[in-house]
Amino acid sequence: MACEMCGSANETKFGGEVNIHFPGPIHLDEPGFFVFPKLAVCLDCGFTKFSVPERELCLLKKGLAGRRQTHVGNHKDAP
Repeated sequence: MACEMCGSANETKFGGEVNIHFPGPIHLDEPGFFVFPKLAVCLDCGFTKFSVPERELCLLKKGLAGRRQTHVGNHKDAP
């Protein structure tokens, strides 16, 4: 598959570890959320893409929804 940035076909897959943090300064003291996606890395330009696995995506959605409900109206960065 061709790289979305440079068009190179020199793309390789790697295992990865990504630490996702919930947005906003109110979450700075909270630990991040680890996911372990497969990374598609262009070995010519370095552009990398990945998808969050379905199980972890569901956990992120639940965690984000809970944070929005908890913090609405309490902080300046709340939606």
